[in-house]
Amino acid sequence: MKNQPTPIALSVPEAAAACSLSERQMWRVIKAKNLPTRKMGRRTLVLYDGLKNYIEGLPQS
Repeated sequence: MKNQPTPIALSVPEAAAACSLSERQMWRVIKAKNLPTRKMGRRTLVLYDGLKNYIEGLPQS
């Protein structure tokens, strides 16, 4: 079985699902400039490494 390559970027719905957040909450994080994104046409892409760094930087419970 082959390992899937790590994605470079995720769509907003994919990023939200990966973090167990709603799309609305993901958009709030993006609009607060806490997450690096790129535009491809009308589509907003969340950079995978930025998403990982954002989650790792959240306070521990």
